[in-house]
Amino acid sequence: MTDGRQERNAAELDVAAALAASAELHPREVVHSLGQAVMQATGGTPLDDATVVCLDRYGGPMRHRRSSGGASSAHASS
Repeated sequence: MTDGRQERNAAELDVAAALAASAELHPREVVHSLGQAVMQATGGTPLDDATVVCLDRYGGPMRHRRSSGGASSAHASS
């Protein structure tokens, strides 16, 4: 058990639903989405720190992901 389990004030956040709602997002957008969900669940005042780690892997079929920020492939080097 971590102290975060005892001090958290986002207990009503449905993490599974938040993850399902972000399934089509780019991994960096998933981090933002989950962070916003935590802030909303805590009324903008979390009682403890929070960490979100989102791993992406190559493999499987190609799929479209939505992204509203971050790096642009138009500016990537060849």
